Amino acid sequence: MTPELPQPSYYDKFLGAVWGEYCSHYLMPDSLYHFPESKEQRQEQFELTGMSEMGLNIAYLPDYKKELLRFYEDVSGYLDATKAQAGLLLGVAVRLMVSNEIMVEDLLSAVIDYLPPDAGLDNPYRAKLLAAQDYLEERQTLVNNILAGDLEGIDLSEVDQRNVARCENSNDLPGAVAAGFYLIIACKDDFKAAMKLALEAKRNYVITFLVGVTLGACYGSTIIPNEYQENSGSSQEVENNAKEIHWTALMRLDHKKYFNLKPDSIPVINFDRQKNSKPEDNAL
Repeated sequence: MTPELPQPSYYDKFLGAVWGEYCSHYLMPDSLYHFPESKEQRQEQFELTGMSEMGLNIAYLPDYKKELLRFYEDVSGYLDATKAQAGLLLGVAVRLMVSNEIMVEDLLSAVIDYLPPDAGLDNPYRAKLLAAQDYLEERQTLVNNILAGDLEGIDLSEVDQRNVARCENSNDLPGAVAAGFYLIIACKDDFKAAMKLALEAKRNYVITFLVGVTLGACYGSTIIPNEYQENSGSSQEVENNAKEIHWTALMRLDHKKYFNLKPDSIPVINFDRQKNSKPEDNAL
């Protein structure tokens, strides 16, 4: 069990999300990480990258749902529904984690609610995400029994590995997305454990990205292990990217106020859990 992490500032959540993306792309061993080989798989990764940044860009907007759905409708014009919905769900997850609207334990239920109106009961994402929710409930029952002293010798990492495989049994994009959300909730603030299990999955190029960005957005840069940051050799590049995206998000909230400020001169915006403050309250 990792120690409880301090509550990060909003900027640090942006920084954590960008670090999570870098980890998924650059810091993993080539022997484990399978770069997308087909044009279709590369398109999947490209769409996820764009939507994760979109989730950050609208982090401060009170009425962000319209922006997400508008963007989803735009990309649906040139992507099939499966890829477009994967991007939408990641964008929702990143926005919710950055804005502190929900606890990470509630993330899966929240993203299911954001499936587009045309995503009926037979939608593959709904089916896969609901199955992942069932696996998490089974896991929690095991955890409760272990804590009560009723079970011994249970390796939860093996349980998680099997459940990821259950999510991915059809080897499709909805299964990979469901596996990613399973790991985010199961591993919570244990970034290294989550990424290790993601790397062992079939579609690890999707799952590592989803896990890295979302956990970074939730817990901030302190969740990224030091060796990952040190080995990248790109800390300044990561910080610059995070500042640019953070500045863009503030511009969307109040263009006049932030237009003349440089990205690296934006003040740190802290979340006050005692007052249950919102991003837009602190940004203004």
